Amino acid sequence: DTLKPSLINLGSMWLIRLTTAYALASRYGLRGVWFAMAVELTLRGLMFIFYLSRHLRKT
Repeated sequence: DTLKPSLINLGSMWLIRLTTAYALASRYGLRGVWFAMAVELTLRGLMFIFYLSRHLRKT
């Protein structure tokens, strides 16, 4: 089952990382972009943990 994890990965990069980086780059520059990347990576990890916990509970 790789479709749902792939969609989580793609969606978090395009919807969270790029939009947050764009918003923070104008005010904070490169530090804002790095912060956006760290926030997105943390949120993506939480989404995967949530997905795995639900997926493993079903089996």
